[in-house]
Amino acid sequence: SASPRAPLKSSIPARSIPRWPMTLADVLGKLIDIGVLLGSCIVKFPQVLKIGRARSVVGISEASMVVEGIGYVSTCWYSAMMGYPFGSWGEAAIVSVQCFMMLLMFWFFSEDGLNLRIRFCALFVVALCGVALQLVELPPAVVASIGLVPSLLFLIARVPQILMNHQQGHTGQLAAATFFLQLAGCLARIFTVMHSMGGDIICLAQHVSSGMLNLILLLQIAKFKKATHAVVSGDLKKKESL
Repeated sequence: SASPRAPLKSSIPARSIPRWPMTLADVLGKLIDIGVLLGSCIVKFPQVLKIGRARSVVGISEASMVVEGIGYVSTCWYSAMMGYPFGSWGEAAIVSVQCFMMLLMFWFFSEDGLNLRIRFCALFVVALCGVALQLVELPPAVVASIGLVPSLLFLIARVPQILMNHQQGHTGQLAAATFFLQLAGCLARIFTVMHSMGGDIICLAQHVSSGMLNLILLLQIAKFKKATHAVVSGDLKKKESL
């Protein structure tokens, strides 16, 4: 029988292999890995709870959620192909599941008359593409190019939401806690990329760019706090009157 495909790298980067005695940086890196993985389990829950309680997705961009979810899946694929330890990228897998959970909630609570048949078909096609990429041998240059996709997708995911917030003058049901946790995770990952992943420039660019975009969204949430409260309160009263 054919042997399973080996990761693109011949072995796990030397810095990811536990050393004894472990240095302070090694211990800190492992603690950050554990902390980020645990934090990722709840990173989207503030947003999920806010949507669930309000039963509303007002002020939330569907396109942003779709692109963000694909970006996290791309991160998982690239990191697995490069042979990096799960602890250094596992949060992407956990958050991607939460992203698609939020997407399903958006489809359920949206009042815009969405065509769900087309959306579920598109979701199925994306899943098939992911499986196909795992089965096909790709040149290292192509793998590196795909590794850059998350940075571009996170930019595409956040910019529509940032522009929407600016145009409507409020941030709707966006949860500040979610973006704060994501920003903290990006800052922590910058350290682990340098320490455990040999300073992989592709992963580094992803976390730096994502962190900056999360910071912009947090600043918008703070700036439009009063206007957002007025809009959300009005939307709640409207639902109660129905």
